[in-house]
Amino acid sequence: MNRTKAGLSAALGAALVAVALSLPSSASAAWYRVVQCTPDFPSAPDAQPFAANMGPALNNYCDLPAEFRGLYAYGQDAGAPHPQHAQSGWQFSAPAATQFVRASALTRGASQNGVFPEIHSGDRQWANTGGDMPPVAAWLGWNGEGGPAPAIQFRVRCAVSPNCGPSGSAYINAQQLAFTLDDTAAPTIGPLGGPLLEPGPQRSLRGTVAVDVAGSDAGSGLSLAYVDAYGKRLATGGYGCDVTADGQGRRLMPCPLSPGRSLAVDTADAAFHTGLNRLTLCVADFAGQPACTERDARIDNACPAAGAVVGLQEVRFKGAGAGRKGPGKKATQIIRYGRRAKLVGRAVDGAGNPVPGAVVCIGHHLIGEAYAPEEVNWTKTGRSGRFRFKLEQGPSKDYRIVAWSGQTPNEHFRTLLVRAKPRLQLDPRRRVRAGKRVSLEVVLNQPAPPGVRVKLKAKASGGWTGVPRCDGTANAAGRFGCAFEFPRSSAGARYRFKAVVPKQDGYRYLRGRSRAKSIKVHR
Repeated sequence: MNRTKAGLSAALGAALVAVALSLPSSASAAWYRVVQCTPDFPSAPDAQPFAANMGPALNNYCDLPAEFRGLYAYGQDAGAPHPQHAQSGWQFSAPAATQFVRASALTRGASQNGVFPEIHSGDRQWANTGGDMPPVAAWLGWNGEGGPAPAIQFRVRCAVSPNCGPSGSAYINAQQLAFTLDDTAAPTIGPLGGPLLEPGPQRSLRGTVAVDVAGSDAGSGLSLAYVDAYGKRLATGGYGCDVTADGQGRRLMPCPLSPGRSLAVDTADAAFHTGLNRLTLCVADFAGQPACTERDARIDNACPAAGAVVGLQEVRFKGAGAGRKGPGKKATQIIRYGRRAKLVGRAVDGAGNPVPGAVVCIGHHLIGEAYAPEEVNWTKTGRSGRFRFKLEQGPSKDYRIVAWSGQTPNEHFRTLLVRAKPRLQLDPRRRVRAGKRVSLEVVLNQPAPPGVRVKLKAKASGGWTGVPRCDGTANAAGRFGCAFEFPRSSAGARYRFKAVVPKQDGYRYLRGRSRAKSIKVHR
């Protein structure tokens, strides 16, 4: 049927509060808006016809821009009388994991012989006819009274018992539809891939690198993928949602449910530092709910290109002590504080020939601080392709040795563990009278955070034993002090003292001890 009513004989029910097209300030973060059948979007793709005990008499003028008049549902003269609750109209059904919480429409209608125009949210009627109305369309809105709804219907229905007479003049017309839906399902992220993630933390990257971000959602669909690092947005991309120019959905499910997207990340961005970086990769649904995960990427923008190098060989510490036992023992060496070590190796080309003059970089950071920026130094290989780099004294460190061939790193990772060697000072230094005290002060190797535990031990005629009241923690300057009183019976004895620093979290040294200091007790 292709009819419109020139005059309005009855009004849609008591006026409800009009709903603005913007979300209420009380809206949850999981709400999203959809508009259909508007002059700017003359279509209602989610409008589904329905009928029960009344032949459908429906017209969809939303899809005809030249004849844009909205959705129509009419009563019928044929088949009358119609039983109570006979109805036909247009239904909008919320997608899975969503529900309607707000709605508004520019609406008009007329009744005849007990058949009334109605708007229902689920099983709750929020607009119907009653009384006279002005001959103009009116905004009607539903603010969620009665709770969320799975569907909204624009319909004509026989509302009287036992039946209704001919109703060809009854109708409802709705256009400029605005729906607010609550997305009750958060998205999930994965799988992830691409060159940014595939090397893992054991290979450095530079330049612009791609990352593939996929996910899934059961409600409004995935709208956005993005990559952050240290609070800065590095890359973002949409999943091809059906939206208006101002960002409102044009479908009840505006976005795809399980898309994939490749993003380009510029590793030269100032958010990155040379070394291991923590990335946050996220997807977000159209309602704004995110799902995120973290991944590591090693970035190196500090080391210059090496030249024609394709490999580094024989990379090792020289001057260090024994290696650690177990897997990776060759990559980890131990040295006592105060000894100087070197990193050595050689650069070769594809045929195994030495490469003189190649740039080899050495990056390092304190052990246990994997995400700290690396300090990077570099050296050049000699005529035989060999390099040697003298390391500074200090705490345990992780080292990265790299030579870049274009965008390809030739990398090795080594760890140098340093045994603590605190300095012990006695006062008096050499002789003390029996019954008097000696002051003991321990100075830790730096850096030393406050609270490093220190133990003092003493030895006279037997083995080493703990010094009473000399087991404690160092201050902010890395110093710990205590005193020991010699018994009067100790005259003639020689005591030896040493400081022991156990291995502990936060102190970047292995367990170590000071050089033993001796003192003679006299009468």
